Amino acid sequence: MDHTLAIDFGTSNSAAYIFKRKMEVLTDSNGNYLFPSYVMYNGDVAVIGNIAKINLGKPGKYVVASVKRLIGLRYEDYEKMDQKNIFGCEVVRGEDGYPRFVVNNQGGLRSCIEVASEIFKAIKKRADYYGSPNVYDEAYLTIPANFDARQCKAIKLAATLAGLTVRKLIAEPTAAALSYVLNSDLTFLPQEKMIVYDFGGGTFDASLLTYDESSGIQVLGENGDNHCGGNDVDLALCEYIQNTVREEEHIELIPPSKSARRKSSRLRSITDIDLSEVNDALDTFTITAATLGVIINPIIKRTIDCVVRLLENNDLQPGNISYVFLVGGSSKLASVTKSLQTLFGSSCQFPSVDPDHCVAFGAMCLLHSDCTNPKALQKSLSTSYGLGIGNGQVLIMLKKGCTLPLTSRYYTFTTTVERQQQVNMKIYQHSGNVDLTERFSMVSEKNCHYIFDLELSLLKKRIVAPAMIDITFSFDIGGVLCVRCFRHDNQELLYNEVFEPLSGT
Repeated sequence: MDHTLAIDFGTSNSAAYIFKRKMEVLTDSNGNYLFPSYVMYNGDVAVIGNIAKINLGKPGKYVVASVKRLIGLRYEDYEKMDQKNIFGCEVVRGEDGYPRFVVNNQGGLRSCIEVASEIFKAIKKRADYYGSPNVYDEAYLTIPANFDARQCKAIKLAATLAGLTVRKLIAEPTAAALSYVLNSDLTFLPQEKMIVYDFGGGTFDASLLTYDESSGIQVLGENGDNHCGGNDVDLALCEYIQNTVREEEHIELIPPSKSARRKSSRLRSITDIDLSEVNDALDTFTITAATLGVIINPIIKRTIDCVVRLLENNDLQPGNISYVFLVGGSSKLASVTKSLQTLFGSSCQFPSVDPDHCVAFGAMCLLHSDCTNPKALQKSLSTSYGLGIGNGQVLIMLKKGCTLPLTSRYYTFTTTVERQQQVNMKIYQHSGNVDLTERFSMVSEKNCHYIFDLELSLLKKRIVAPAMIDITFSFDIGGVLCVRCFRHDNQELLYNEVFEPLSGT
């Protein structure tokens, strides 16, 4: 534990905790516990944090912003984005089909993974200095609840490039709840349910949880929007400012001004903004709290819709929720609190947590609990996993709703072709409900989502068909699916493939 970091890698800001005799938030030399998630390239040197953030949008400066919003996505995913101008640098297609940032005037390129790794390197460097003589080479890393396999794998690789071995991936809302329930004097009743409303710089997550001392935290469900966050609030404000200045002052601002966007982010807490840096002819722009609420209401509504879907998916009403935790910098908006209080009513409590670093703190609490109380977190599988067995049928190997970590029973398959050299099967996800009491569950391929191939070479393993093969699936809390195949006669391991991480938790 004394060499493991707990990191909340954020779209706008990142935070980290270390253990040095006790759990401590990691700060910079000025005592700031937030690491702005901006990377400026100055030749071959990467500058991270406040200096990079200050230079965002300045002529001749190459600053990458909001990399978390793009990491793990392909270039065609970027092309489908409504807001393509939030990343600071020009984005182009790489030879592998993934986005690249243009980071100098010679056309130098950096991948999302490379950019993110610079942020992890900066956090690790600070931890190694602050925690000396400890060297921090492992991490508990938080991720948005609905990051898919590609995104999780990419963010994990970025940490690996920074010299960190990722021991566990934790959903951000779950970590936020852990930061409170594991350090609270309150007694939570087993039937009490809580919502974590995590509104960050680039993503939104909502999680439904329960907690009691005997079984720990159980995650009942999650919903979210990976393209809804503080960036969208800033851009909505920029658009309003641009349109108002055009109509009232007949001045055309360059859309969307990065300098104005930097300034507009401050409007989340103040009502005046100085536009003189944007245009010499402009002075102070005033906006009322009521107008601010109207501007960002469509964005807030998107988050509330996610919460409502989460409740509906679990057959719950707002009155069934006892606690709502507000997490992420964007959750500080007055419109957020007002909307949630309207939805959940006066009987629901809104416990006080630090929205900026409670996620990193929760990850550290889990790290500490893993060493002292392994039952602090329980999660259930949110989607089933199965194996295509032909004739359009999928055999469910791991059932939705079962508590993690989870291992399936062994299923025995027999090759059907004489001198068969290869076994090819498909692995599927099934989001529908299955009967947990049934020994065998079969569903149609039409109702499943294909995710991976299982390819086992019998020739390489010197297996002569016909042969009997045992197959088992396992899934852990970090979202890792493991598929293993064994010879039925002597249990020799033939196949051991890890597909990580997946959004099944």
